[in-house]
Amino acid sequence: MRLEILKLTDMTLNGSILLDDIDVFDTYGVFAIRGSLDALVKMPTMKAPTSVSLIDQNGEMVFLQNRKVDNEDMALTFLLSGFSVEEMWRKRDALAAHLKADTTTGNKLYVRALDRYFTIYYKGCSSAKFYQNGKKRIEMVLNFRLLN
Repeated sequence: MRLEILKLTDMTLNGSILLDDIDVFDTYGVFAIRGSLDALVKMPTMKAPTSVSLIDQNGEMVFLQNRKVDNEDMALTFLLSGFSVEEMWRKRDALAAHLKADTTTGNKLYVRALDRYFTIYYKGCSSAKFYQNGKKRIEMVLNFRLLN
């Protein structure tokens, strides 16, 4: 699979994604790969409305007032790079420590291309690939819960 890196025409990678107001490119050498931000712009899924099926009536009564948004899980694909294996591991471990840190309100994710903050919490990493041509790189699919 060929890496397709997010094309940035009028901006640099610096400041393109902030995690708890920390620039993930400057601090961890991480940037989003094209298409991985799609999960953030997707319309929310709604919780199933309350309904009642009465024995003496056809169909069901569905209550659509005051509907609520359901929880959303999403995956974001990032590329982490370092000039050496040691630097790559240092950045990876620092990012993991940040994502695992105790928080009562989740993490604040800012995406400059979308000009919006999202509240998320880290759930895990579903895949990782190591590339060693030139810079040492790890392509990671990180899983988050999007808090509404």
